[in-house]
Amino acid sequence: MPAAWRIAVLALFVARAVPAQTQAKSLIGNGWGLDHVIVAQRSFDDATQIFGAKLGFSFAPGNKFPDQGLENGPVLLPPAYLELMWIYDPEKNAAAVKAAGPGGPLAATLRRIQAQGGAIISYNIDVSPVEQAASFVRARGFKVSLPPSPTTLRDGKQQPGAWQFLNISYEDSKATPPVGVPGGPGVGFLEYRNNGDRLTEDRLRQARERIERETPDPRRKPGDLHANTARKLKSVWVAVSDLQQTVKHAEAWGFAPGRERTLGELGARGREVQCGQGTIVFWEADKEGGPLSTIVRSGGLGPFGVSVGVEDLNRAHDIAEHGTGRQLHIEKNQGRDRFLVSAEAAGGIWVEFVQE
Repeated sequence: MPAAWRIAVLALFVARAVPAQTQAKSLIGNGWGLDHVIVAQRSFDDATQIFGAKLGFSFAPGNKFPDQGLENGPVLLPPAYLELMWIYDPEKNAAAVKAAGPGGPLAATLRRIQAQGGAIISYNIDVSPVEQAASFVRARGFKVSLPPSPTTLRDGKQQPGAWQFLNISYEDSKATPPVGVPGGPGVGFLEYRNNGDRLTEDRLRQARERIERETPDPRRKPGDLHANTARKLKSVWVAVSDLQQTVKHAEAWGFAPGRERTLGELGARGREVQCGQGTIVFWEADKEGGPLSTIVRSGGLGPFGVSVGVEDLNRAHDIAEHGTGRQLHIEKNQGRDRFLVSAEAAGGIWVEFVQE
């Protein structure tokens, strides 16, 4: 599984910046669209305590990236997932940070993670075939490449990554979209080898068996992947400075605009754009001093939250309230029952739970 805390920590942390959707009519092609969101945590213990104990997700360590001292753990939401990322070898990670430069974006990202407990580094979109997507991006004036996948370490064995990323060169900074907007930094674009095999029932069964074997949780019902009954990665949330212009840009890149949203808990107004099986929600602060304006002031623009669909919202709510020790209000928003967990309680990112 891909990562992003590298430069290798930047090539897998921030610099995996790529766009999103439509060659001719669709950059996604035969891919499933919204694929995974990379969530950096301070440590494995933090990830386990916050996303496991507090929020009710199941995950187990997945791949190690030995050149950067990083390890990941996928929270499976088939076909998508949250990719939790943490440092397992501080010495190797410190060397990677030093090589990238103390004043670079990698060092700044690590400082942000330490300050707020975690952060979304990027989100990624599955496309197929990736060569078609590369042609789409070139047609928009960007230089692109299809670099070799980084080597991973799993069960003590070195092996090539099972994916192909599309890298974009941003030599003309004036033409580069903002962070988190399709075509700009913080948006990854990839195709898995044997893409269709990742959607089979057999693969899901194997994932469920591994979770039951490696991460026992008495709160989880038989047959469920997660104690909170999570089923789907519905959307990734992105803070932008100009909602109208951002949606226009996304539309030009092939993302169809969807419903408008308002969220008093964020002090923000937003707009969805379709991304295959999920959506991207762009949010603009409409309340000075509100949570979103504070997010932008402290961490800048870009991805900051996710929305997860659950089978049993009441069960997810009970687990989250008990785990965080906070009262979390369930409300109906545009016909959907949902509740929101703030970044302070959810490892540095905002997490919305929605009844499927």
